[in-house]
Amino acid sequence: YQNSFKVSENDIVYEMSFDKSPTTIKDALGEHEVFFDNVNVSIKILKSNANKILSLAYQGCDHNGICYPQNISKIKLPKIDGDFQSISANQESFFNQHIEDNIVLTLLLSFLLGISLDLTPCVLPMLAIFSAMITGVKSCNLKDSLILNFTYVIALALTYTVIGFIFARFGMLSQGFFQHPVTLLCISSLFILLALDCMEVLKIKIPNKLNLYLQNKMAKQKRGTLSSAFLFGIISALLATPCTSAPLAGALLYVTTQGNQILGSLLFLSLGLGMGFPLLLIGIFGRNFLSYFGRFGKIIRNLLAIPLVLTAFYLISHLLGDYYIFVFASLIAFSSAYFVFIILKNKTSISTKFQILITTGIFVLSLLLSLPFTE
Repeated sequence: YQNSFKVSENDIVYEMSFDKSPTTIKDALGEHEVFFDNVNVSIKILKSNANKILSLAYQGCDHNGICYPQNISKIKLPKIDGDFQSISANQESFFNQHIEDNIVLTLLLSFLLGISLDLTPCVLPMLAIFSAMITGVKSCNLKDSLILNFTYVIALALTYTVIGFIFARFGMLSQGFFQHPVTLLCISSLFILLALDCMEVLKIKIPNKLNLYLQNKMAKQKRGTLSSAFLFGIISALLATPCTSAPLAGALLYVTTQGNQILGSLLFLSLGLGMGFPLLLIGIFGRNFLSYFGRFGKIIRNLLAIPLVLTAFYLISHLLGDYYIFVFASLIAFSSAYFVFIILKNKTSISTKFQILITTGIFVLSLLLSLPFTE
């Protein structure tokens, strides 16, 4: 789509042109100018400071009107004044990118999500029990305890990696289905339901039979050995709790819609490492530090609704058209106000009326401030 080619200015003076004329097509969203097959984009840099980042974003769809996720390519520029340089990009190479430019940040957020899942009220009290089951009843020195807990973490992370790969693979094979506007709207609605579960507005119940079966298998295993620690890690990855089911389901839906096997595997590898990291801390510092985080468990679970809502918006953002700016600004305002509300709600000294007043004020202020920056 010609109008999807966008260059972030960042004090860069430029001119953009294409090596061929676009074709006019009509689809469900109206009339558009598009390029078929490959197109070369020439960007003439007229003025730029040193180390400025030029970002070229664009989006395309197949002949059925099913759109792919937006692609972004970034190039660091030298100092340019008066003269120009030409940067060419091939459309097909952008579409075939396997790893996004911000992969490090994405993996870090996935790792932090894994840690936050461990700090929820359903999981945090179980960490000490899991650590005891891994190391066994016999006393272990620090070295043995770390080895056993690390074995558990590796098994947990590898299991999540396989799960992420399977769901991403399934999404790649069904890319057309998962990129259809109706499917994206349904999946975004599921993300909203999962967010409401984290907000405790509604309760999504998970089947207990599988969990009970896995827990019984875990309890029967011999403790204090590397093989049992590894098996504990595999079984733990398959267990679900009321606190973790919504965020994990959201993560699985996300990698499925992306259809990127490498990204899906790496995301769940980071997620598994994050969920296993607190156990390593238990092996080093003991179980006393758990009491410090216990009071934050409910807050963390409630705040997990924010990334779920943001992901729901991300999936359907290209379908919003002219409403994109308003919806995005409203979402920023909601996230800010909701964050403040959750923090204030856990302060018993603050009245409900004052909480509502402050939250409403934060929402209105955030909406007014974010609208100019989202245009």
